[in-house]
Amino acid sequence: MLPANVGVIYSNSMKEVLSMKIEGLISGKTDNDKIDIEGSSIPVSSLRNLLKDGYEDLAFYKSEKTFSLWGKKCTGCLTKDQLRDRA
Repeated sequence: MLPANVGVIYSNSMKEVLSMKIEGLISGKTDNDKIDIEGSSIPVSSLRNLLKDGYEDLAFYKSEKTFSLWGKKCTGCLTKDQLRDRA
């Protein structure tokens, strides 16, 4: 069962993509906390910085181990290391 702020936007036997609202992921967390997304530990401070930059949603592509991010005026694709570097 997925948390309320996580949805599967595409799934088949070869690929699964999880879509999440960044705000929902970090709600109630401090900057020192980390969020586990399918085995990738991401600092809350990284996600807060992405929110400040205008990103609102995040999708994790398990097979490629990359994160797609988007907002009203921005898009991006990052590896977990690039995402952590945003802290």
